[in-house]
Amino acid sequence: MKPLHVAFLWHMHQPYYKDNLKNRFLMPWVRLHAIKGYFDMIDLLQEYPEMKVAFNLVPSLIKQLLDYAENEVSDPFLDLTLIPAGDLTPSQKYDMLYNFFMAHWSNMIKPHPRYWELLVKRGFKMESVDLHQTSKFFQTKDFRDLQAWANLAWFGYRSKKKFPEITELIQKGKDFTDPDIQRIIALQKEIIRQVIPSYQEAWQKDKIELTTSPFYHPILPLVYNTDFAKRCLPQSPLPKKYSFPEDAQAQIQKAIQYFEKVFHRKPTGLWPSEGSVCPELIPLLSQAGIQWIATDEEILSHSVPLHDKGTDLFKAYEVSQDQNSVNIFFRDRGLSDLIGFTYSQNSPQRSAEDFLKHLHQIQQYTGGGEEVIVPIILDGENAWEHYPDGGEGFLRRIYDPLSQDRDFIPTTFTDYLKKSTKRKILPHLHTGSWIHHDFDIWIGSEEENTAWEYLGKTREFVKRLQNISDEEKEKILEQIYIAQGSDWFWWYGDDFSTDNDEEFDRLFRLHLEACYKMARQEIPEYLSQSILGIKTEVATQKPIGFIQPAIDGKNSHFYEWHEAGLFLAPTETAMHRSEKYINKIFFGFDLHTLYLRIDPFKLSHLKHLDLIQMNISLTKPHEYKIVIPHAFKKAQKKKFTLYSSEDGIIFQKGKESNTAAFEDTFEFAIPFTDLNLKESDEVKFRVSISQGDMVQEIHPKFGWISFTVPTKDFEMEMWSA
Repeated sequence: MKPLHVAFLWHMHQPYYKDNLKNRFLMPWVRLHAIKGYFDMIDLLQEYPEMKVAFNLVPSLIKQLLDYAENEVSDPFLDLTLIPAGDLTPSQKYDMLYNFFMAHWSNMIKPHPRYWELLVKRGFKMESVDLHQTSKFFQTKDFRDLQAWANLAWFGYRSKKKFPEITELIQKGKDFTDPDIQRIIALQKEIIRQVIPSYQEAWQKDKIELTTSPFYHPILPLVYNTDFAKRCLPQSPLPKKYSFPEDAQAQIQKAIQYFEKVFHRKPTGLWPSEGSVCPELIPLLSQAGIQWIATDEEILSHSVPLHDKGTDLFKAYEVSQDQNSVNIFFRDRGLSDLIGFTYSQNSPQRSAEDFLKHLHQIQQYTGGGEEVIVPIILDGENAWEHYPDGGEGFLRRIYDPLSQDRDFIPTTFTDYLKKSTKRKILPHLHTGSWIHHDFDIWIGSEEENTAWEYLGKTREFVKRLQNISDEEKEKILEQIYIAQGSDWFWWYGDDFSTDNDEEFDRLFRLHLEACYKMARQEIPEYLSQSILGIKTEVATQKPIGFIQPAIDGKNSHFYEWHEAGLFLAPTETAMHRSEKYINKIFFGFDLHTLYLRIDPFKLSHLKHLDLIQMNISLTKPHEYKIVIPHAFKKAQKKKFTLYSSEDGIIFQKGKESNTAAFEDTFEFAIPFTDLNLKESDEVKFRVSISQGDMVQEIHPKFGWISFTVPTKDFEMEMWSA
């Protein structure tokens, strides 16, 4: 029986966490994964010269790794780590207690007694822990030890082998000093500097194959045309069509060009982000010089419904479109998922034995042969956090027999294509991803669709830009390419959640905002509000009767606003700010006029109130923005300006009015006719506070306050209800 070709593709990827305008990373995960998975995986192979694997390095990850290695860049976690513990402010202590335990508790915290002690002291259930109060029980030495352990716990097994000093610091356990912490960070940087050169050297020596993905890891079929999702999600609601084939092409070409710049050779293989494919991508890939791609076995089963997994899965295919073709492989989902999700729960020995048993069964079932290849494709970084030893024991127990046993030939995909000239023709390529053979993770929910529509509005804005240089246009387009990344859409909707949901949402909107900043245009106000929970019903007291308050800025008497609706602002605002401007928002109407009253929080402790601007945004059915400068400056009549927009991006200045006032509360009135509203229209609005171009506060944080324009029978209906 002929040996079985076994091809691994370890996929390495992180979202683009950097704010380019501030030259600063907003999350630490590239830095921390670099000293664990990225370094472990390539360095371990040095001990197995006969073993061959492929690594898929997403260009946006390479770019971030090189940034950490070559430049003086930082991130919030790193900043907190390097502040002397005795100088930490209450807010910084809060942030440390919230963020510095974001690691696998069983495998990365519990094995270290001091780190576990600090977690127990902090508490396990965040929803029941008052971190401000808890921080008072932490001494300076506790915070210093926490700074050390939040970094030490991330060093992988190869880092410890190569730098014994790391093990010495781990064995020290507690009572770390500021110089200890500075040394820990210096060791991190030294390891990060070795990551990309290690992959580069291994590729040059033909020990591994390196492949790429579209530059910022977008779901490429959806960038090409979001309506392609109808092919695999015929019943799902979709956003307004987003279709920029030129961006899909740019993501591919930029990836290949950058790869060649870093590694001095072009990749021949490409892993489509999340295994996402459609026929229209084949010409783009072929013309860019890509020889092969890979995706999931379910794409094969939906491309060739009557296929036999035993005879069809373990082969190379050729797929063509418009006289262009590429080779395509389909991963063995079962084996890939066993490594990613199951084997970490068992001993390395038992897991390796089970894995090798499956390979022998495939060999016997297929009869071996040169054309038989087993593609094993999965995440090459996150999975190892779930292995108690970081995956070292399991990898050693499969790399050794694979490189020694004559029943197996460890190979790369390109090497296999050189040796085996047989291809099976794929008559049709299903449109979908490696998750459920569709795009449900990234499109179809209200949050996801809203994100696509915001991206679409911004992309159209960029398309219309004039009177800017080609260099400026390219920098702005870069922000669009970043915002097309799959990760932002991954965390929207109900499919997945993380402690960093709000930060991912903020990053997505930040990249869109950057397009307007770089073009020196006003940022659309809707980008200042979180997309998270956008369909959530905001808890409000609805209006129960008509009101006609005097717009004098005074809380004259109880019954003036008694029948109005009411929204209570949360007691804490984003980023744990102690300042707060808005306490309550009352809203009501008569048949002709909308009335708002905004009760401020205590304003006496706040500075620069004369610079505070209030913005009232209304959407559905029409886009309006009402701007009130100096909102909390006392005046019986305050001027405001109404702006209107067709697309929510470009606002035209309209009518100025003075039916607003502030004395001890802010009161405001505007006719429904000024807002082009008629009876029974559903209206959504929110209120934000800004200072200069910085939004300080927004209410509601998630969703909108809503009401229906009343009919003449409104009070009768409310009475009968």
